[in-house]
Amino acid sequence: MYQCEDCECFFTDMDVFKTYACVTNQKSPAQSVFSEEGNDTNNNQVWNKAQTQLLIRSYQLLEAKVSQGKLRKKSMWEKISEEMREKGYNFSAEQVSGRWKTLIRAYKNIKAHNAKSGSSLKTYQFENELDEIFAKDPVMTPVKTMSSASQVEESSDDDQMELTKKRSSSEEDSDKNKPPVKKSKSKSGSQQMVQTLQSFIVDQAQREREEAERTERRHEERMQLMRGLVDAIKQSAPQAPTKNRNN
Repeated sequence: MYQCEDCECFFTDMDVFKTYACVTNQKSPAQSVFSEEGNDTNNNQVWNKAQTQLLIRSYQLLEAKVSQGKLRKKSMWEKISEEMREKGYNFSAEQVSGRWKTLIRAYKNIKAHNAKSGSSLKTYQFENELDEIFAKDPVMTPVKTMSSASQVEESSDDDQMELTKKRSSSEEDSDKNKPPVKKSKSKSGSQQMVQTLQSFIVDQAQREREEAERTERRHEERMQLMRGLVDAIKQSAPQAPTKNRNN
């Protein structure tokens, strides 16, 4: 498998590769070989920058559903392939998957190279687009390793740290001569439980007293109402005529 360094297009035929005019600079590509070993089956179909960017955008939109288990990865490649055909790019789901693997491999390689301190930084054509997806993925962006110059600088930092520790130790020794400050003893769990129970008992007694007072008031109100009714009935009842004893 042969790859153009400028536009990242792939070729399975050397003759086609040699005569290809790169779409990015309209000149023959540098003679570099990039082995993909079965991961890209484009059958002489090349990927240009616009097609690759469409693939990355489509993946970014669907990847969340795959991570959540709402969409199978195979179905995702089929959807991306269908979308690309709608745009006039005739790539199968297998070709889309192969192109993605190629992008990821190149992205990992460039990140691993740039993570080595002292190495000259290299750029990748689709690095910014892929950073939006994988910038926080430690697998994709390895921790930067130190060169010998960095190790010397770290050694100097260690010496400074050791000096700081010695100063701190000296200050601690001087602090030992000061009278200790008494700290209030924290309450034990049993003491806190006793206080909680006491507070509950007081609150419960208060609620019971208030309820008894409300019951007493309601009883008194009912009794007053009954007495009022009795008085009203007495006043409205006709009085019986008094008999004349002489008759």
